[in-house]
Amino acid sequence: MHDRVDEALAGLSIEHLRGRRLATLSGGERQRVQLAAVLAMRPQVVALDEPTSQLDSEGADAVLAECAMLAATGRAVVVAEHRLELLVPAADRLLLVEDGRVAETTRDALRGPASVRPDRSFDGAEIAWEARGVVAGFGPEPVLRDVSLAGFRGEVVAVLGPNGSGKTTLLRTLAGLLAPLAGTVLRPAGRTAYLPQNPGALLHLPTVREEVALTLRRTGSGEDPRTMLAAFGLEGLAGRYPRDLSSGERQRAALAATLAGSPTLVLLDEPTRGMDSAARRSLAAAVAALAAAGSAVILATHDRELAAELADRSIEMVDGRAIELAAPEWRDGAVAAIADATPAAASEPSR
Repeated sequence: MHDRVDEALAGLSIEHLRGRRLATLSGGERQRVQLAAVLAMRPQVVALDEPTSQLDSEGADAVLAECAMLAATGRAVVVAEHRLELLVPAADRLLLVEDGRVAETTRDALRGPASVRPDRSFDGAEIAWEARGVVAGFGPEPVLRDVSLAGFRGEVVAVLGPNGSGKTTLLRTLAGLLAPLAGTVLRPAGRTAYLPQNPGALLHLPTVREEVALTLRRTGSGEDPRTMLAAFGLEGLAGRYPRDLSSGERQRAALAATLAGSPTLVLLDEPTRGMDSAARRSLAAAVAALAAAGSAVILATHDRELAAELADRSIEMVDGRAIELAAPEWRDGAVAAIADATPAAASEPSR
C-alpha cells in the first residue's frame, strides 16, 4: 500500500502535499488528493465525474496524463466533464448525454465560438472595493502576502492562478469571512454576495424557490423569485430540494440565491464548476446585468475562456501575491489557448 500511495501521489504531481492537513488544502488540491486515493486502489474501470472542474492547468494535465496511462495499461476510463478544451483532443470516443439519452458525437459538433468582451474605460469611476497591504491566512504561514488591490463600480475582475495560490483566501477576505492578519479591506455600502466553491454550503431550505425568496426577503427586495429562477433556467426545478439536484443544478441554484436582490459587491469562487454551456450563458448574462447596474464583480476561476468573455481586468495570484495583468497579455493568451484547444481533427459563508 505504501508503494501504491507513492505511485498515485507521483502520478498526479502532489508529492508535496503528503504531510498537509486536508483542511489547509484548496478545493483543487483536495480534488487531486481524492483522485489519488481512488487510483491507489488500481481499479480496472475508472469513472470520473468532473475531475478537472476545480483544477489549474497543471492539475488538469496531470489528471489527463494519468487517464492516458490507465488506458494504456488496459483499464477502461470514462470521464464526464463540461471542461472540454483539454479532454476532447485526448479522448478516443465522445458521447453526448442529453435529456437522458446517450449518443456518439464528434469533435466538430462540440466546437463553440470564443467570445471576448471589448475593453471598457473606468477613468474617473468610483472605487467600490479595496485591499491595502493585506496579509491573510491560517497558522504561522500566511496565504496572502502584502496584497494591495482595488476595483470600480460596474467592473468585472477575474482572479486567475494555480491551485493553492490564494484565490479563495482573497475572496473570503474581501467578503469579510476571514479577518486579515494585517492590512485593511474596504467594501461598498450595501450587500456583499459570496458564492463559495461548495454550493451546498448555501443551500439548506426545502426548495430552490425558497432559497431565492430568502435572499430577497433579507435584502428587502420586491423582486419576484421567478425572475431569478428564470434567469438560470430553474423554473422546472423551483419546487425541488436543492441537495437532491445534480452538481451543475446545485451550482445554478446557489448562483440564483446569491445574486438575487442586487448586491453591490459580488464574489464568485469557481462559478462555472459543473456547468453546461447553457448555464454558462446564463451566468454570463447575469454578471453583465449586475455590472451594468453598477455592481462590482470579482470571480476566481481557472476558466480563462470565461475570464476573456466577462472580465474587464485580470489579476494573477502567484504564491499569495497579486499581479495585475495587462489586458492584451491575458486576453490574447486566453483566446489563443481557446483556439489551440478547439480541435480541427482528432466556515459557513453568508449570502
